[in-house]
Order: sequence, then C-alpha cells, then structure tokens
Amino acid sequence: MKKGITMGLAALLVTGSISPAVLAAEASKSPVETFAATNKKDKDEENERFFEKVQVESLTLEDAVRYGLNSSYSLKELEFALEQLNVTEDKLDDQYDVAESSLESAIKQRDELKKKLETTPDSVTLETATKDLNTQISNLLESLQDAGVPVEDIEAAAEEATPQDESSGLNSQIDNLQGFLDALQTYIKENTEYKNDQLLKEQLALVETNIATLRSTVTSLENTLDDLDSQYETIFNNRVVARESMEVSITSSYLGLVMLQDQINHLKNMLNTQQTQIDAMKTRYELGLISARDYEKETRSISDLETQITDLEKQLKNDKATFALTIGITYDDDYSIEVPELGDISLVEQTKSTEELIKNSFNMVAAKNAVLRAEDKLDEVDDLPNRVKEDEELAEIELDIAKLSKEKLEVDLEKVIKNLYQQVQQQYSALKTAEKELAEAKVDHQDLQVYFDLGLLSKQEFDAANTPVTQAEFNYQNAKYQYYLVTKQIELVEAGVIPAN
Repeated sequence: MKKGITMGLAALLVTGSISPAVLAAEASKSPVETFAATNKKDKDEENERFFEKVQVESLTLEDAVRYGLNSSYSLKELEFALEQLNVTEDKLDDQYDVAESSLESAIKQRDELKKKLETTPDSVTLETATKDLNTQISNLLESLQDAGVPVEDIEAAAEEATPQDESSGLNSQIDNLQGFLDALQTYIKENTEYKNDQLLKEQLALVETNIATLRSTVTSLENTLDDLDSQYETIFNNRVVARESMEVSITSSYLGLVMLQDQINHLKNMLNTQQTQIDAMKTRYELGLISARDYEKETRSISDLETQITDLEKQLKNDKATFALTIGITYDDDYSIEVPELGDISLVEQTKSTEELIKNSFNMVAAKNAVLRAEDKLDEVDDLPNRVKEDEELAEIELDIAKLSKEKLEVDLEKVIKNLYQQVQQQYSALKTAEKELAEAKVDHQDLQVYFDLGLLSKQEFDAANTPVTQAEFNYQNAKYQYYLVTKQIELVEAGVIPAN
C-alpha cells in the first residue's frame, strides 16, 4: 500500500502537478490516515458477517447442536471449497466439450483431406512435364537454327518472310511450335495439380498437428476433471466427517457443562447439610459438650467446601463462555443449561461386523482412493514414451506406501472399534452398578424415614442421612451421561466416521 502511494506521488511530482512541499506533507501522514483516506468503504460492508451471534437465555442440547453446526466456520469453508470446485468443474466441462468438438471436426477434416489426396490423378508428374517441355524447347530452337534464323531475330524474320518462305521453310517450325505449346499446356496442368497436391499435404500436416494438440488438451482436461472429482469426493467426505464429529463434540461439551452444574448443585446440597450440622455443633460447643478443636475441624471442612464450590462456579462460567463462542451465541449475560432428556438407556450391541464397519468407513474410502491414485500414477508413468527406470520405481514405491497405509489403517480401525464396544460394555456395567446403588440408597433412606416418623431419629440425623441418596443420584446421572457419550461414538462408527483414537 505504501509503495503504491509513494509511486503515485512521485509520478505527480515529475509532471509538475505537485510541489515538493505537498509531497512532504503527504509523506508525513500516518499509515492509518493514509489508509483511511485511500480506502473509504461502506461501514455496512466492513461489518458484514457470515454468521450473526444469537442471544439466548436458556439452552437445550438440540439448540446447541443446531447453533454450532449452523455457525461453524470450518464447515462453511468446506462448503465454499465444494462450490468453488463445482464452478471450476463447470468451466472445465465447457472447455472439454469445445476441445472434444474441435477434435472431432479436425479428424473429419483430416479424413476429407486424405480422401482428396487418394483421388488425385497420378498421370504425369511435374518432373516428367518439365522434361517434356524442355525437350520441345530444344527441338524448337534446333529447328530455328537449321532455318538460319537466330532466336533473337525471330520477330524480325517473321516480319520480312514471304508467303513462299512460310510454306517451304516454317512448316517444321510450326510443328515444333505446336509440340512446344502442347508440352507447355501439360506442364501448366501438372504444375497446378502438383501445387494443389502439395497444398493438400501441407493442410493435412497442419491438421495432424492440430489433432495431436487437441488430443493432448482433451487428455489433460480429462485428467484435471478426474482430479477435481477426487478432490470433490475428498472434501465432501471430510465435510460429512467434520459435521458428524462436531455434533458429537458439541454434545460432549454440553453434557460436560451439565455434569459440572450437577456437581456444583450436589456440593451445595452437601454444604447445606454440613452447615446444619455445624449449627448444631455450635450449640453443643457453647454448651461445652464438644471441644473447640472438634468444632474448628468441622468449620474448616465447611470452608474447604465453599472454596471448592467457588472454584467450580468460576470454571463453569469460563466453560460456558468458551462453549458460547464455539456454537455462535453471545455471552453478554449468563444463560441456563437445560438438562437433556436422554430417554431409555439400553445396552448397545454390535449389529454389523467389524470388517463391514471398516469397509464402509470414510477412513477406508480415503485410503482406497489413495491406492487408486497411486495405481493411476504408475499407469501414467508406464505410458510415458521417455520414461526412465527410476520414475517407474518411484511410482511403484508410492503404490506400496499407499497399500501399506491402507493395511495399517485396517488394523488401527479394528482396534478402535473393539475398544469402543468394550467401553460400551464397561460404561453400561458402571451405569447398572450406579443404578443399583441408587436403589439401595433409596431403600435405606425409606427405612430411616420410618425411624424418623417413630421419633427414633432426630431431624438433624435424618437430614444427614439423605446425603448418600443425593450422592448416589449424582453418580447415576454421571454414569448415564458417560454411557450416552459412548453410544454417540458408536453412532459415529456406524455412520462411517471412525475416530483415529
């Protein structure tokens, strides 16, 4: 920018339309002033955005996924890349059609020229006609010399000749002259045919050259279109993978916020329960029933719990702000996280074989395409007229590398799939264990409820006995979320998106 402006000012100075003082004034401007003076754009255009942030008061899992997918810059870039490839392909398709049509016309023109050359009469060659003409000229000159008439005096002799001389001395000359004229006509005809023949051959050579160029162009366009198709398939698959993976990632982050909020609520319940116990202990301490050391110890635990809650609330606020940026919503004011309805939780079992899952995965499709491209490159090297041995060896090595990568990918994907289904089993077992512990905690609490109703248990003791139930509920909800996330990973695998690890 500065260079362009300086050059413009120097040009004006040369033409005398600007003085050195003005130039010095212009040069003293700051870059910001110069930029503002030379780049006046409409404010609306400067502030135009591809995605407008949405302000929400509460957020559900479904809304979070929708906002995130609709405001993803990476997905938008892939959409533009696909659109760009489509436009480029349309342009190349038009060029290919023109080149192919031109090639067909050139081949037709070549065939017509060959047909004309084949039908050209091969009577007298130009060389033969030239020899015949030279012979007749020699005969004519000899006849004139025999008659004693120099060639340079032919015109004068013709003017002074008598009728008797014409009848007696020029008969043979007339015959020779007639032969000369006949030979000259033959020469002219054959010369014309020879020139036409040479012109046809030159046209044929030009057409052959044009055909070779057009064939090379058509082949090049075909290869380019094949590359574009491969790029389109790769980007399209990448977009599908990115979209599916992003949905799982957003779900995971959302449930992380829910679990963090649940943890804070659980700790607050514990704090309330402990605070009630501390209040009771304070009364006992004031009555001298417990020592100051025991009372201080319980007070410290309350302080530690309050610090933990404060830290987690700060973490939750930061995580929610980060999550808001991720899914494209504002975080000017705090928003609430709705607890998702996960529905019935059942064990997910493998219905498709591991081999089928690997075969239908986008990962394997990409690996197979890499092998095909390496094979095509090897074929292209084999077709090269001036190829060298090293080129073929390099192409074969690239093919071996692609095949090795594909084989390694099969092994890696098999490990990932087996580990995921093993995690499903483990998380489901953990879920059932947490469910069982919750049921047992509720039964124990019901027994205590009976004791409390009979007056055998104080209010303070009964409230404290509720802590195991809330802890079991917290553990069960966490286990449910963890299992749900693993099942989402399984859905990814069945959709053809197998995570790398």
